[in-house]
Amino acid sequence: MGAFALNQAQQSDLIIKLTGGTKRVIALPDFRASGAAAPFADVFNKTVYDDIERSGLLGIAPKSFYPLSPPQQESDLRAGAANCGGRCLSDWSASPVGAHYLGFGYAAEQAGQFVAFGHLFNTAVADIAGAKLIRKLYNAPLTEQGAIQAAHEYAADILAQFGVPSLAGTKIYFISDRTGSKEVWVMDFDGSNQRQVTRFNSITTTPAVSPDGLRLALK
Repeated sequence: MGAFALNQAQQSDLIIKLTGGTKRVIALPDFRASGAAAPFADVFNKTVYDDIERSGLLGIAPKSFYPLSPPQQESDLRAGAANCGGRCLSDWSASPVGAHYLGFGYAAEQAGQFVAFGHLFNTAVADIAGAKLIRKLYNAPLTEQGAIQAAHEYAADILAQFGVPSLAGTKIYFISDRTGSKEVWVMDFDGSNQRQVTRFNSITTTPAVSPDGLRLALK
C-alpha cells in the first residue's frame, strides 16, 4: 500500500509539471521574394523563425499544417468564416494550425535595396482592420547580411508587441581556454561571429561589461 501511494504521488507531480502554462502560438509562412531579392529569401525566413523561437515567448505552429495559399500582403486577406485556402484569418486560428497570430509578407528589390513587407495579425479578431498589429516596410542592403538585418528588425517588432525586447544586436562575453589559457571571447547572441578579446596568456575570469558597452572589467 505504501509503494502504491508513493507512485500515485509521483504521477500527480509529473502531471502538474507537464501541463503547466500554455504558450501563445504564431504561424510564420515563408516570405516569398522576387527579382534580385530572391536569393536572400531563405536566410530571411530562417532568421525570423530563429529569432522568434529563441525568444521562448511564442510557440511556432508547424509549417506542415499551413494552408496552401498563405497571404503575402494585406489585400490578400478575405473576410470569411473559414475554408479560404489560407486567405481568411480563421483558416489560421482553426485546427490544425491553431495559431493566435499570423505573421506574413514578401520581399523584393527596390532601388537597389532589399525591402521586406512585414505584417502581423491577431487571428482571433474577425475584422481584418481590427486584427492588424503590424504593417511595415523594412529596408536593408541587397546582400545576405542586409536580409538578416531586415529579418531581425521584423522579428523584433513582433516580440515588441508582447513587451519582449529582441536579443538581436546584443553580444555575449564568455571565457574560453581554446587557445591554451583562459581568455575573454565575445559572440553574437546566436553563437555566431566568435572572436577573442583578451590575450593575457593567463587566467581571466568573470568578465563584466559597463552599461554603455565601452568598457570591460575583468578578474
